[in-house]
Amino acid sequence: MKNLEMLVCECEKELDAINISYQKVVRLKTNDRTQKRLGRCSSISSDGYEIEISGRLLKNEIADKATKNVIIHELLHTVKGCMNHGEKWKLLANKVNKNYPQYEISRTTPLEFLGLENTESNKQYKYVIECTVCGKKWYRMRSSNATKYPELYHCTCGCSVVCHEI
Repeated sequence: MKNLEMLVCECEKELDAINISYQKVVRLKTNDRTQKRLGRCSSISSDGYEIEISGRLLKNEIADKATKNVIIHELLHTVKGCMNHGEKWKLLANKVNKNYPQYEISRTTPLEFLGLENTESNKQYKYVIECTVCGKKWYRMRSSNATKYPELYHCTCGCSVVCHEI
């Protein structure tokens, strides 16, 4: 099992090196029950934040860079004005990605990049929404506006998407 405190310390040093002013983390938690969410940041007081990391990321067979990718994502939420994935958060994520190419800090990171098995893959999906340029895919079990009107939606890379029935 990985040492979460040590990994957080390493991430903080990396953010310090590129002058990103995160706030104090006063509590670290591991969540062994969550399957989809890999991390969470919560403001717990005026003194600091709580960061929760999925136990899936702390297994020894998962690369440290994958765990640190999620930790840095959550640390960016502690920056003033970055509790959401708004413009300021995106600018900081891009700054990290430029300075540390081993990371892929984004709103959502593909489980494959992190070396995790997608537990969703065992479900029976009816639709797949796919980017016409980068090929990123989203699976849906039920019809939605995105499956009915894919022309109104775009991939995170900014390109158009199409929907196919499986």
